[in-house]
Amino acid sequence: MILTKPLVREADVEAVKADPFFYGWRPVLRSLPNGDHYQERVPLTLDDVLHPEEDDFRVHALNHEDMCGYFYAVFKARLAGDEQAVAMADVRVEWNHATIRPHTPDVSVVLGVKARQNWSTFYEAEEGVKPALVLEITSPSTRHLDLIDKFDQYYAVGVPYYIIIDPMEYEGQVIWRVLGYEHRGGGSYSELKRNEQGQVWLPPVKLWLGFAGDRPRCYDEHGQLFAEYGQVYQEREEAKARAKSAEARAESAESRAQVENQARLEAESRAQVENQARLEAEARIEALEAELRRLRGEG
Repeated sequence: MILTKPLVREADVEAVKADPFFYGWRPVLRSLPNGDHYQERVPLTLDDVLHPEEDDFRVHALNHEDMCGYFYAVFKARLAGDEQAVAMADVRVEWNHATIRPHTPDVSVVLGVKARQNWSTFYEAEEGVKPALVLEITSPSTRHLDLIDKFDQYYAVGVPYYIIIDPMEYEGQVIWRVLGYEHRGGGSYSELKRNEQGQVWLPPVKLWLGFAGDRPRCYDEHGQLFAEYGQVYQEREEAKARAKSAEARAESAESRAQVENQARLEAESRAQVENQARLEAEARIEALEAELRRLRGEG
């Protein structure tokens, strides 16, 4: 195990006392004496968070959701060309194991699926394959589940790669920590080696996991950063705006060139008319002078 003592904070214990639905709720069908039924929301316990049911509603913070969305989008894009590979976000996994109950990883990657389906629960026994990679983003109130309980249980069910994104608060700031582990046997996960940049290699998705600034981010084998969608969208919109502006400038320049060319043609036409008029006037003058000389007998 990574840690040897529980990480439940006293503040969270007090929060649960103040709000029974602190972790979320589970809809449970109840029966009335007259035979009618109604649905009751039952507060989740920590054990429910560790081993959830399909219809459970679990409370997540914004940073957690943003980080989950980033890794799901990157893994999905990376596996897009492989019909037998799938990235799953918040999909429950029922393990082919006698004693370990299902988990719902934040993000998981499965290789070698028979056919993609709209899973709400992925059944290892039916599919004949388990997730090759599981990624969890810790939350302060349930951090020990990812660092201790799931660490042991994911190893026991044979998940090859376990990645933990662990945000820690320090002096009012969030400091992100990346932990990467590989199932090599020996009774517990082994920590993944890091390159010179402190990144760990994730074979199932062929990506380096490290940092861009202070945020955990992925890089391809050539060191190209996978930016989050919002940044990609903003950069694309800015590029479109620059292209549109350049196109407008080009159209304006072309329009000015057309106006200038038209003015030049009109000036040339006027010059031709004026020159023709001058030539005709000179011809008339020469004719008159010739007639005058004839009348004078000077011809």
